[in-house]
Amino acid sequence: LATFAGALMSRGPSVWSFLSTALGVQSWTPDNKFFFFFDGPMWSISVEIFLYLLFPLFVGKVLSLSTSGRRALQLAMLLVIFVSGWISHAAERPDALLWLVQAKNDHVTWLTYLCPIMRMPEFVLGASLVGEIRAGTFRKMPVGIAGSIAFGGYLLCVADAYGFGLEAITAIPFGIMIIRFGQRDLLEPGK
Repeated sequence: LATFAGALMSRGPSVWSFLSTALGVQSWTPDNKFFFFFDGPMWSISVEIFLYLLFPLFVGKVLSLSTSGRRALQLAMLLVIFVSGWISHAAERPDALLWLVQAKNDHVTWLTYLCPIMRMPEFVLGASLVGEIRAGTFRKMPVGIAGSIAFGGYLLCVADAYGFGLEAITAIPFGIMIIRFGQRDLLEPGK
């Protein structure tokens, strides 16, 4: 709350900007004087801090879902990831929807890309994949193939003609990698 109040009161980088970065809460404030202040990549750690604080509130519910419940949740999370990725990248294109062009780009970027709540679908998707690993619903594949699929997701981002963005295009390949490495950790200890 102090960081958010500081954002409202400041006109430029200030002690509030430094404090938010030092505490790892800079991505919680919709102001570029905060989320990219001093150490730009720290916004990602800030999102993780937020999500790990919420983790105990939802992990039990996600892991207790039936297989069909987990699959429905996974599809819903993928849909949110694709739609928010498209909106985020549409805001950067000249042919974007009119309401996105008229919106202040910093706020659209924050809401669709940096805001911890909007990154939660990726986190929930990962937690639901742990349920799949525990249930043994996916066959194992060689680790090298899983890693290659994830790397291929990054390569697909170069050819992203529809503008879904990195987070949407890599969601499924990284999901496959999470499943495979989770299987290795759970079923093949010591590897």
